[in-house]
Amino acid sequence: MRYLFVSAQLSGHLDWGGFLATAVELQSRGHEVLWASGKEVAHLVQRVGIPFHRLEQTGWRWPPPAPLQPDTTLSAEALHILRAERALDQWLDVDRVGLAVVELLDLCQSFGPDVVVAENFMSSAAILAEVIALPFAVAGWPAFQASLNPKTQIIAELAAKRLASLKEEFNITGVNWTSVGASMLLSPWLHLSYWSSRWFHGVSLLEQTQHVGGYAQEVSSLPLDDPSAMLLNGELVEGELSQQESVMDAPWVFVTLGTSFADDPNFFIAATHAIEQIDAVPIVALAENKEVSNQQLGRKELTQESRADARRVTVEELCERLAPSSIVLDQINFDAVLPSVSAAIHHGGAGTAHALVTHAVPQIVVPHAADQMHQAHGVARSEVGVAIRPQNVTISALAQVLDEMFVASSDFQRNAQRLQAEFAQLGGIKRAADLLERNR
Repeated sequence: MRYLFVSAQLSGHLDWGGFLATAVELQSRGHEVLWASGKEVAHLVQRVGIPFHRLEQTGWRWPPPAPLQPDTTLSAEALHILRAERALDQWLDVDRVGLAVVELLDLCQSFGPDVVVAENFMSSAAILAEVIALPFAVAGWPAFQASLNPKTQIIAELAAKRLASLKEEFNITGVNWTSVGASMLLSPWLHLSYWSSRWFHGVSLLEQTQHVGGYAQEVSSLPLDDPSAMLLNGELVEGELSQQESVMDAPWVFVTLGTSFADDPNFFIAATHAIEQIDAVPIVALAENKEVSNQQLGRKELTQESRADARRVTVEELCERLAPSSIVLDQINFDAVLPSVSAAIHHGGAGTAHALVTHAVPQIVVPHAADQMHQAHGVARSEVGVAIRPQNVTISALAQVLDEMFVASSDFQRNAQRLQAEFAQLGGIKRAADLLERNR
């Protein structure tokens, strides 16, 4: 069979707990797989052996617009509408999505897929599948019917108008979309959740949701008692591991804001000092393609000519304010490092949260944007950690939670081990591939 996978042009959108890995599994079984996305992720897809088709337009807006500036002339209602419009522009801009659908239709003329698989924000893929009458699966997101409240009513009405325009343009009825409530992708066939029922405890999910969990990959060739194993897929930014004898003598706490929303210096500063305060070692991963905010660090705006070394300069400035014991890298290999990690403080990215679950690592989630609040809720529901709003992040608040996590056989540790076992029993990517092979 031929499977077309479609994603946004961001590295985090290849994961979702097993999205790209599922494509690899299907290909290993002899199926023909093609991944379509923006050029930004081509190397990541091709690196694992999956053929890649470059899309000029995916339907996902990136980079996002500049943050809203204070405007006292706007009423509260006008500001609410403006924020709703900006949120929809990210994934449901009519022109952007329409162009992506046309590109995908052209691609299907030559590739001829049997099944379309996409992440939850790929509106173009949902429309494509209906236009050419193919089974459509959503990966990384459960099927549910979102309820409306006064705060979400406006965005729901705006989304419905945009979707109506796309339906008319492509002569579809919206079989891969919700029919009531907030407009979102809803496959009538399959939603692959790389989570578990306990992760969604208390949430009413639809029957096409299939939890497949996941499990950590073994890294048998790596000496995990050697801190340099962290450098497998990363570059050491600050600190010489070989000269830090205390690294192996204290617990490690992993700190990251992922690859898309890493622009919060105060998060990194508070996290590392809280970790050092409880006599642990902060292992900090900074996104390799991000610049630390010049404005927040008190720098003038950089010129285009000086942008090439902007990251080096701003990261140096940030490192000066981190706890002295911090080990700072641009990225890490989860399967090499997380077995040695005792806790984590992170943004709530799906890939990061999932990796921590499969390694039974208690988590503190500080959600910043997008879908991160969903992971924060999952962490809280399954009691493997806590969620803290960015504005409430302080050294003392983080240190207090870490102290509770580090108590021998703490509830956090027991719950993390329990959830890890539950995920593993569900079958992971092999089970995901089995479900996609059924093709209705």
